[in-house]
Amino acid sequence: GSVPRAPLWLRRLRLEWLFRLWIEPRRLWRRYIVGNPLFLWRVVRQKLSLGPRPAEARR
Repeated sequence: GSVPRAPLWLRRLRLEWLFRLWIEPRRLWRRYIVGNPLFLWRVVRQKLSLGPRPAEARR
């Protein structure tokens, strides 16, 4: 079916994901509670391990 949109004030705050999690916790909890922090951790870990690239490799 269709899922209602978040109230306008939540959309303006860019928190529609929080509203969706409230409406459909069983379906979305893994994506938002586990997946997002895991993704951010992998990005930070990769940035820290690679460091700055030489100018020649940027081409």
